[in-house]
Amino acid sequence: MRFRKLETGDIDAMAVVAQSLDNQWVPPDLLHEMIDKRLEFSDVRERLRAAVRGEYIRSLINSTQVVINRSFFYNNPVLFEDFLPGATNRAGFIELLDQGAIVQMLLAERTPVEPPAFLVDQHAPHYTFMQQGWDAWEATAEEAEVHSLRLSWNDDGLNGDLIRQRLAAEFTRKAQTLVNLYGPTLAGDLGVDIDTAHAIKRRLADVAARCVQLSVEDKVATRETMYKEFLTADRSEPILGRFDRSRPFTAYVKQLIDLTHSANMAVALETLALTPADALHRATLQEWRSVGRGPQEVSAEQIGELLRGLAFEVVSEDLYLDTFAKLSLRDVVDVRASRQWADYVRLMKGMLEDPLGRFADPRRGAPAVIAAYVDLLAETTRIAAGRERPDKPLPMARSFALVASVDVAGALLEFTTGPHGVHVVVAGAVASTAASEVANVTVRVGLRALERRRRVARFGKALDTRTQILTGRTGDRAARFWQDLVAQFEAHMSEETMAEVRRRQKTDATVEGGDEAVDY
Repeated sequence: MRFRKLETGDIDAMAVVAQSLDNQWVPPDLLHEMIDKRLEFSDVRERLRAAVRGEYIRSLINSTQVVINRSFFYNNPVLFEDFLPGATNRAGFIELLDQGAIVQMLLAERTPVEPPAFLVDQHAPHYTFMQQGWDAWEATAEEAEVHSLRLSWNDDGLNGDLIRQRLAAEFTRKAQTLVNLYGPTLAGDLGVDIDTAHAIKRRLADVAARCVQLSVEDKVATRETMYKEFLTADRSEPILGRFDRSRPFTAYVKQLIDLTHSANMAVALETLALTPADALHRATLQEWRSVGRGPQEVSAEQIGELLRGLAFEVVSEDLYLDTFAKLSLRDVVDVRASRQWADYVRLMKGMLEDPLGRFADPRRGAPAVIAAYVDLLAETTRIAAGRERPDKPLPMARSFALVASVDVAGALLEFTTGPHGVHVVVAGAVASTAASEVANVTVRVGLRALERRRRVARFGKALDTRTQILTGRTGDRAARFWQDLVAQFEAHMSEETMAEVRRRQKTDATVEGGDEAVDY
C-alpha cells in the first residue's frame, strides 16, 4: 500500500486535534443525563452521533488538517460509517485522505494498517463493531494515500521515548496538577459555586495522589486507568460508558481528564486543540499559571489599541446553515475547493504569522478573517442547498458580530463589535495566586450570530469560530495589567459592569457567569 510519512514539522499551521472525535467524548448535558439515569453509550448512540457529526464537519471546514488518533478510525462509528463498503460518503472520505485534510496519528505502528491489539481478543467490549470498522479501514487505506503522522519514523527507540515523554508522562503530570486549578476560576468554568469547586478539587486530590504513586513506581497514568479508578462502575471498560453515579463529581472529573488528554495530544503534536462549542474550553486548564520567557511581552495599551482598531459590521440577508451536522463529505470537499475557503485560510494564516502587526488591519487582520468566514458560510450554504437529501440543512438569515476576548490569569474581557456598536463585558477575576506574577495573555477572535439566538441554539454552537491568535505575557504583574486593560474600555462598559469591576479589584472574587459572559 502507499502512504505518506509525516512528522510534527510537516503539520500545517492551521491543523487541529478535534476532541469530539475521541470515542470517549460526550457533551456535558448528555454526560450528566447518562450518569443520573445510569445510561451507557449504547443507550445514547444516536444523540451522541449528531453532536459528534457536527463537530467533525466543523473541524474539516474551519481548519486545514484534522489529526485523528488511529484507533478512532475503527472504534468511533461516526468516523467509520463514512468509509464502510457502499457508504455514500466513502468517495469523499478517500478524497480527504488523499488531500491530507485527514491525518492519521500513529504511535508505535509503522503502517496505517498494522493490526490493533483488540483483534486477538474476540471477547473485547464492542469487538463486533470495532471489527467492522477495522475491516472497512483496511480496505479504504488500500485505495487512498493515507497521510500518517508519527513522532519519529527513523528511530523506533526515539519514537518510543517521545511517546513516553510527550504523551504518557506529560499526561500523568498534567492530571496530577489538576488539583492546583484556582478554585474561583474553576467554579466559573464549571458553572458551580465556590464550595462545590473546592469539593471537586478534593476529589482531584485523589487523582493527583494516584498519579504520584504511579510516578514513584516509574509508571504512567493512562486515561483508561483514571476512568476505571475514578469514574466507571465496577472498573468496567471505558468504551462501555458505564459511569458510576455514586462516585464523587464523576461528570466534572471526566470532563477535566478528557480535556487534559485532548490538549496534551495537541501540545505534543505542536498543533491546535479544537474543543467542542458546548464543552469545557482549553483555558479551563489554566495554563497561564506557568508562564515562561517564550511568549513576547505585550502591554495593556497595545491590546487596547488592537481591539479599539477593530471595525466590523455585517448585516446580512444571506442564508446560512443551522448546523454542519447534515453536510456530507462531498459537501466538505467542494467547500474546501472553493475560492471562499482559500481566501479564509490565506487570511487566517497571515494573521497567525503576525498577530500584533495585522490584528486590527481591515484588509489583512481579524475583520478581514471574519468577513471571509461569513463569505465561506454563504458558499457552504449554497453548496449544501444545491444537493437533494432527506435531512437537508435548514438555511436562515443572520447578522453577525465580531467577538475578541482577552484572558489574563483567569480574568476575561470580551469585546464585541457589530451592527449595534461596541459592547464590552468582563467575567472572572485575576487569580490571587497569579496576581503578583507575570502571566500569559491570550487573545481569541470569533464570530457570533446575533438574531434568533435563543430560538435556534444550535446555530451558535455549529458556527463557533473562536480561534486563539495571540499568546503573549504581561510585562507587569497580572493584577496591574488587568486593571490597566479594563481602564482601556471603561467608556464601553455599563455602570453596573464598572461597579462590579471595582468590587472585584478589592476582593479575591468568585468568578461569575451570565448571559453575556463567554463560556471559556
